[in-house]
Amino acid sequence: MKTLAISGIDGTGKSQQIRLLRAFNPAVFYCHEPLISYGDNWPRLQGREMAKWWFEDATIDDFITIILEALRLRRNSRIPGKINVYDRGDRMFVAVCIANWMTRSDLSIEEVHARVMARFLTEFSFDETETEILLMPDDNYRKKISIYLRTLGDDKNEYTEAEEHRYEKYQVSLIKAMDIVYNSVGVSRVNVDDSIVAVQNKIRKLINDLIKVNMTVLGKGVRKIIGFGGLSESGKSSFAELLRAEHGFCRLKQRYFIERISERGEYFSPESFALEFLRFAETHYYAPDYTLESLHDPQIPAYMKLFWGDRYKIIFIEASKDVRLKRTCEEAGLTGIEASAILNNKDDVKLSRGAEFVKNIADQIIVNEHVSVRDNRSLVLK
Repeated sequence: MKTLAISGIDGTGKSQQIRLLRAFNPAVFYCHEPLISYGDNWPRLQGREMAKWWFEDATIDDFITIILEALRLRRNSRIPGKINVYDRGDRMFVAVCIANWMTRSDLSIEEVHARVMARFLTEFSFDETETEILLMPDDNYRKKISIYLRTLGDDKNEYTEAEEHRYEKYQVSLIKAMDIVYNSVGVSRVNVDDSIVAVQNKIRKLINDLIKVNMTVLGKGVRKIIGFGGLSESGKSSFAELLRAEHGFCRLKQRYFIERISERGEYFSPESFALEFLRFAETHYYAPDYTLESLHDPQIPAYMKLFWGDRYKIIFIEASKDVRLKRTCEEAGLTGIEASAILNNKDDVKLSRGAEFVKNIADQIIVNEHVSVRDNRSLVLK
């Protein structure tokens, strides 16, 4: 029975990568739930309460006991005929136990490693056929994408300063523990220094080589995606239509993908949007360039930036209220009062969704007032 584990410290995108494997290869992979789903002794806590249990309330002996029980239950739940995928492998949880112990004691890492390994070797047998891939963090890349992580709330601070310090100590200890655990064990490593799709393709290549499957490169045909943000009558549609008519871009609306997800009764999130777009791109492999309208909130474009990297460009288009009102009058043949009411209503809806905050994460801001869209297209395409 083949088993694949995707491991690494927090924040390296393990769960995202596993979901991508499952989404595009359901017949090949069976992706197991996180370890906390196995066994009845895990506390049903979240957030700060779970952190308190993790580092304070549970004794280290009880913590290791629960981990070992969950690992056995997870192994027993494997599905024959599939590649079983774990969110963190067996040996990664040795590192987790070491880091937990190090966070709450002054013992040397060598002594803690010896004690934890003694428990594992006495009560658990490692699956030597498990193929493990370690996702390695890249600090420079993390800094590069920090604005998108903040927009998505991934960097939201809900803990006290002391709790944050404890968590940082745990992460440092986890990295040290991984070094000692994997020192004498062959393991493949993938640097998380690029977009989610790029890292997924690194993982897919490794799996092809290590487990002898034949997965294709995801998103190979996508060359450029341009997302347009801005208030009504700023010129988003005009730019998108010009790119379609004169440069062969496939013109799309964000609403199309949101509705597709809703029609299937699935939970909507920026991640589900990105997956739906990727499915579309995989089906329409002959279309390399896309435009997306309209970016009504910053979360979808922030995640798309993480997902596609530099292939996705966020453009925010600005125009004064007077110019936008004039365009509304001309387009609909309305009086100033009628057009003002319509424009104000549209602005209220978009602003309530966070449309203006897209400007904060835009790759480019274009003022579209006195120069034609055609003359401005060089700014969009550069």
